[in-house]
Amino acid sequence: MEIINILNKKDEIESLRQQLDEANAAIEAIRSGQVDAFVVEDNNGPRLYTLKSADQTYRLFIETMTEGAITLNKEGIILYCNSRFAHMLNMPLENMIGSFFKNFVTEESKETFDKLISKAWEQECKDEVTLVSTEGQIIPVLISLTTLNLDEGTVLSLIFTDLTSQKKIEKQLREKNELLEKANAFAEKLNNELEQRVTERTKELLTSREYFKFLADTIPVIVWTALPNGDLDYFNTQWYNYTGLNFEQSAGKGWQSVEHPDDLKEVLFAWNKSLASGEPFKIEERKKSANGDYRWHIMSASPLKDDNGNIIEERAFHGKTALPAIYYYYDQNGKLTDIVRYNEKAARLLPDYIFEHGPNGISSMIFVPSGSSDYQKWIYQYDEHGLKTRETCLNKRNIVLARLNYQYSFR
Repeated sequence: MEIINILNKKDEIESLRQQLDEANAAIEAIRSGQVDAFVVEDNNGPRLYTLKSADQTYRLFIETMTEGAITLNKEGIILYCNSRFAHMLNMPLENMIGSFFKNFVTEESKETFDKLISKAWEQECKDEVTLVSTEGQIIPVLISLTTLNLDEGTVLSLIFTDLTSQKKIEKQLREKNELLEKANAFAEKLNNELEQRVTERTKELLTSREYFKFLADTIPVIVWTALPNGDLDYFNTQWYNYTGLNFEQSAGKGWQSVEHPDDLKEVLFAWNKSLASGEPFKIEERKKSANGDYRWHIMSASPLKDDNGNIIEERAFHGKTALPAIYYYYDQNGKLTDIVRYNEKAARLLPDYIFEHGPNGISSMIFVPSGSSDYQKWIYQYDEHGLKTRETCLNKRNIVLARLNYQYSFR
């Protein structure tokens, strides 16, 4: 009886040795990559998962791709993780296997993730969620989910595309678009202000001109205006009625034809002196009427200035060609605010310069190049002592073109 028991024990030992050899052979196959398998601890003890041998190529592809990849069982436990995903979460690869994946999903994305998981067991799906690394870094990802068949059953395959760079670019684009929208809004506001200002100045000028002509034509004296070079450029109705000349015969130096020959030399001397000095012009002289008679007149003229002595109109010539008249506008404190030109073709004033004043001096200046629809805005900054510290030049789209910084040293 004892002999039989001993023989049975030997048979059992031999059977166990064979099982152990088979287990060691399986472990060695797993270690060498001949069999792709995962051992996961769950409530029922350790479980071994293996991929079908036909999926070896798939496993190699997963390991070398740039996206993160994992497989999950029904309980949401990570059965497999490639090195890219472990690196993405900054966690050792060996620690990923057997982890509960939902621990890496941010609170904000857990509801979205739960819906994805429920749907993924029935059909392929994808969506964006955010993960959190072991260091607390938030990682936006696009998850693609599909089922995968293992020998032990169906699991979920999750492929992760890191959207960090894409989100940064999107953020930069949003910020640039916001800046562009602000710049466009600023430019539109400035354009509207310029348009309104130009319209107001044009209306003022036209009104002033019409009012001047009305008064000049109704008063019983001869009225004329002259350019800085001394040529006359306007005459009222009384001039034409008295002299019998038309505008072409009178303009420029044509007015001299009605001066008495004995008076002309003295008139021109006084006139040129007044032009050079800017002092008022006044002289008694004789003018020939339309019927040929000479009658005495008091001829007088004064530079066109405002009550504060500021020049309000300027005219110039390029060779013999008259340039557009330049008009100067001032605020109630006598500070220059606008320099504009009247454009006959456009029948309106076109700005050259527009100034804004602050407590320390000019705070901004808008410069409009001649013949251009663009403009430059210069902004000036000052320190507490009233010294200029910075000049910034912006274009029509509010883009910085230049910046000058000032530093001072005192001895």
